[in-house]
Amino acid sequence: MTELVAAYRQGVPVEELAAAFQVHRTTVIGHVRRHGVPKRERRALRGEDVGRAIQLYAEGRSADWVAAQFGVAASTVRRALKEAGIALRPGGGGGRTRSETADPAAHEKTRAGSGRSPRRTPAAHEPGS
Repeated sequence: MTELVAAYRQGVPVEELAAAFQVHRTTVIGHVRRHGVPKRERRALRGEDVGRAIQLYAEGRSADWVAAQFGVAASTVRRALKEAGIALRPGGGGGRTRSETADPAAHEKTRAGSGRSPRRTPAAHEPGS
């Protein structure tokens, strides 16, 4: 768990660490606290960043994608959007733009990293194998 603590100290978001180490975010926080690392200040979107986040979201980018651009959690983006009076789209990836999903290889990497099985192509599944 020293890798987790070191990554936290370097500023890696808790949500990202939880996904990388396949644990819940509260488990990440617990390990960090046991190693005596002080709690980080919550990162927020400010001023022009909020305006840019609203613009990106309005263009069809997901809250997760927007969050990655600013180095904050998706919940931070959603909170800022709500506070600005922006109606949130339903989750589940419906807000992805064509450019986010246009690269099939990148999509398969995402599938592989998510724990889901890669899609089979007819050539990949030979009868009798």
